[in-house]
Amino acid sequence: MDEVQNWFGISRHPVLLALVVVPVIIVLVILLIYLTLLPVVRKIKTRKSDFIHSGIPELKISQKPLYNKIMVALDFSHADAAVMQHALAMGNHETEFLFVHIVESAAALVYGDETQDLETEDDSQRLRKFVYEISKMGFKAETRVGYGNPKILLPEFAKDFSADLLIMGAHGHGWLKDMLFGTTIEKVRHKVNIPVLIVRK
Repeated sequence: MDEVQNWFGISRHPVLLALVVVPVIIVLVILLIYLTLLPVVRKIKTRKSDFIHSGIPELKISQKPLYNKIMVALDFSHADAAVMQHALAMGNHETEFLFVHIVESAAALVYGDETQDLETEDDSQRLRKFVYEISKMGFKAETRVGYGNPKILLPEFAKDFSADLLIMGAHGHGWLKDMLFGTTIEKVRHKVNIPVLIVRK
């Protein structure tokens, strides 16, 4: 600063000198402040970015999830074909399939596993026929018939089978059955800790 004052003292044109020197000094001061603060600003931005993204895990996507055991709930409705197509598409010939049907007749609700009526036998035969057709395609499958409330039995069957995927069909017979079956789906979903695929035809 003393040197600058000396320039003005000995200069024959102090005004002209001021017009040249003062802007240069201002620019140099601004540049000095910028260079001083730049590392600090960058550090703050880096910390902020790290904080925002610190909770996001690395995303690794495989071509297709691998399910070793798939449980498929059938109700012998028009949706069963779509349910089975989705089930086979989600697995392969190494996957174990369990096809289940829950008998909800009055007798089944009262007597449970002791129920033996024509409807129950017919349901068992239809389920075995499904599995027979699938076995001819090279898939490994077994069946299980339950008697009573599907909201209770389906989660129990999935746990017993150690299923890692549950596939169910959604009704399409009207608002009342949709509402009742929708309640069943929600109850089952909240009682299992595996993915649940809902198939609507």
